[in-house]
Amino acid sequence: MDPSSDSKRIERVVLACVQCRSRHVKCDSTQPICKRCERDGKEGMYQKSRRGGLDKAALARRHLRVQKEAEGARQDHHAATTYMGNQTLFDVPSCSPKIDAIQLVEPQLSQPISVVFQVNNNRLLELFFENFWPSFPVVLPWHYLQARRLDHNHGMNELLLVLQWIGSIYAPWSTSDPYYETALEALNSPTLAHTPFNFQALTHFAIAQYHCDIRVDARNKFNTTIDIALKLRMNERCFPQAYGEGNPVLEESWRRT
Repeated sequence: MDPSSDSKRIERVVLACVQCRSRHVKCDSTQPICKRCERDGKEGMYQKSRRGGLDKAALARRHLRVQKEAEGARQDHHAATTYMGNQTLFDVPSCSPKIDAIQLVEPQLSQPISVVFQVNNNRLLELFFENFWPSFPVVLPWHYLQARRLDHNHGMNELLLVLQWIGSIYAPWSTSDPYYETALEALNSPTLAHTPFNFQALTHFAIAQYHCDIRVDARNKFNTTIDIALKLRMNERCFPQAYGEGNPVLEESWRRT
């Protein structure tokens, strides 16, 4: 485990209040009322889980055992490689290639279990396409989006931040708040360019805000998109070709937009 990654890891709460669970949003489990409910003026209420199977403490201990076994295997591998005189050391592959780092902390019995993760942004994009995109197939499909990202001037910086935030909503091991704040700051920039990609970013952000019951700000974002759409002449038939760069897939994305 790289100590330098400690500052980037995100803590996962193990208990959600009834209000956050019903809205399908992340909860920081602060009692008697979580920060989200306190911010929204809602009454805090917690309920004991009725789901069967292993409890969270048992699951955490099982994950910790797996991690220790993987760490021991990696140390054995390094020792064996050094003994054989090989100058190149190979890391043992991670059990999950889509998560950068996992650490399970075993606290005292009187303290709640804390699980911290460093989340791979590509995995968040995958979660967006797995869970959100099928209902709103507007942005470029996954493979075309990834191919465009290879271009230095892809023009999708704000859109990618929004898609990562939406993906984090579906990540059970992560809190989505840091991704929300990053995307919100980018979209609220006074220098935000009026481009079709930023129009997609704003509309997707507003849809996700509405889903998270942040409806006043969602309405404001939609009002902003109306102004941008008129300036881009998105209501005209020639819009897809004008911004399609001769790419039929991109043109179809603009038609759906």
